[in-house]
Amino acid sequence: MKLKSLLSLSLLMWVGMSVFAQNQLAINEKPNFYLASHIRKTFGLTASIPKYGIAMIVNTANKEFGVTLIDENTKQLWQVQMEGHPLTISNYKDGVLVIYSADKTFFGGVRNEYSAKILDPKSGKTIKEQKIYEGSPDYNEDPEFYFSNNGGGFTLISRETNLKKGLKVHLNPFTNPYSSIKEKLESTRNYAILNFDDNLQSSKITTPKFYTDQAFKHFLTESGNIVFAHFNSVANQIQFDLYDHTQDKPTAQAALKIADAKRLNEITALVKYNSQNNSYYIALFYETSNKSKKLIIGKINFNTGKVETKEEPIDKDQFNAWSKGYMPVNKKLDDFKLSNYYYLNLAGLEIVNNKVAVEFTSSFVE
Repeated sequence: MKLKSLLSLSLLMWVGMSVFAQNQLAINEKPNFYLASHIRKTFGLTASIPKYGIAMIVNTANKEFGVTLIDENTKQLWQVQMEGHPLTISNYKDGVLVIYSADKTFFGGVRNEYSAKILDPKSGKTIKEQKIYEGSPDYNEDPEFYFSNNGGGFTLISRETNLKKGLKVHLNPFTNPYSSIKEKLESTRNYAILNFDDNLQSSKITTPKFYTDQAFKHFLTESGNIVFAHFNSVANQIQFDLYDHTQDKPTAQAALKIADAKRLNEITALVKYNSQNNSYYIALFYETSNKSKKLIIGKINFNTGKVETKEEPIDKDQFNAWSKGYMPVNKKLDDFKLSNYYYLNLAGLEIVNNKVAVEFTSSFVE
């Protein structure tokens, strides 16, 4: 197994070159905009708009936000100011789709009312605007957005947590209030899944079955189906439920026993669909009860309800070998080393020619 580590700078340059497919790097040394730093990066701060360039969510002088478009030479074509709190941005029918909420407070969270605005990529003028979701008024929700590659639609998955809005924190030197907050944020009260077409019309999927006493994660796969992974600490197993977009019950299920995890609900899990053989693959990475690390690669067989797996322990010796054995692209980085064995985690899962490739990362790099 080979560890491939990417520094953020090299990744940023790769994205820029792949988007514009040019031999020279264009640099705007005095931009009058700055990428927004107050939203979750997993939602996306930028979006490639075919024939026009890149649209970005940016900070503005006041508490609102803006959207700007730059061309392949990093020239700013336009910028518009918007009200509310930005959530994400994407290409949509060759327009610029911006999804935002009305406001946000530190502990109150994003207001569970999401609106969408489509901007004309030529001018930034509004083509269409409408509210797309209204959730719980009392509890924080955790939204995620999945966009089709051709800009023809998207899926919203909003998970209602057990953390009440407008929470007041009373600091006590003998307790950790943030531990309780984290627990409530990770537990689930309800689920909403909506599909939107290219006219922002939605079709709601009935709430999938979930267990209030179990942690779980969801994965929207390239097949269009959703895989839910339920972590049952009592039974020491992970149950995988497969949903398509037309059923309110799982179309298939499978389970995998995990007996040696230190904390089952802290397992890092990834799911990937392979269209070549119509199969779902998983990668699990966790700390065992004896404080070592373990990687599990598996193929879910929803016909039999079982998961075919291959396990590989990742000990400190292998971790140190990875840190010493990498091949630097930039000679200036030849003193690079992974910081700590316990910060090692799973970062990616890909299927290449029916073979599984996994990527690891370390939270800190020295």
